[in-house]
Amino acid sequence: MLSSLTQRSEEPASHLRKIAHELTHLYADKLKNIKTKMLVSIKISPTESLYFLISQEGIRELKEEAEIANRVFVSYKDFLRLLEKPDRALRYMMEGRIKLKGDVKDILDVFSRL
Repeated sequence: MLSSLTQRSEEPASHLRKIAHELTHLYADKLKNIKTKMLVSIKISPTESLYFLISQEGIRELKEEAEIANRVFVSYKDFLRLLEKPDRALRYMMEGRIKLKGDVKDILDVFSRL
């Protein structure tokens, strides 16, 4: 299922929206157990980012960056690579390709549930 989502056949913004929709349905039960909200900022170009809020209600796009305590910053290309192989996450964090802001324990807890 996820491998089909990593294929880049459309422009990044609509591709990310499709991925968010699919992940929400795929992990609906697990998302209900999330204790804290998290904002994921995905950089799709040098001047443009998309923002997705992960919470108990699911994954939804925000029109602008919100003041959420726990945040993850990643590029579009690296995000797709993480979908293909989630075990790359720790290496990407150590290399600075994924940046975390907020309570790292809470952020990692959210990812471990998914």
